[in-house]
Amino acid sequence: MNLYRITLIAAGVALLAGASALAQNGATPAAAPTTVWDGVFTDAQAERGSAIYLSECSPCHGASPDLPRFDAKPLSELYSFIRTRMPDGMPGSLSAAQYSDVVAYLLRSSGLPAGATELPTTSSAMTGITFNLTK
Repeated sequence: MNLYRITLIAAGVALLAGASALAQNGATPAAAPTTVWDGVFTDAQAERGSAIYLSECSPCHGASPDLPRFDAKPLSELYSFIRTRMPDGMPGSLSAAQYSDVVAYLLRSSGLPAGATELPTTSSAMTGITFNLTK
């Protein structure tokens, strides 16, 4: 055997040993990142958000707010922005669930698919969800 083959075999053995150690420790491979295209809200949640948006948001923002500035960022940034700055003159006046409902409505109105689970009601729970306007 030449030195190159021995090095390759040693690297393969090290890789297998590392994978075995992970399996023995109960570690699992990292899950694929979640995006807004994975159905992170429900239709019922978006419906509730629609009513809130109509009464609280549309007088200033009209039918379509400026969402592209949040593209490719964690969904938590959109949620936090809305929760800490809206409605104008009364930021934070809605409940956490109402803000999540509004975000769900905004996602649906952007053409994103609904799913079986409601969007969470905390910014930290939305950190792992990426807001992408295109798939």
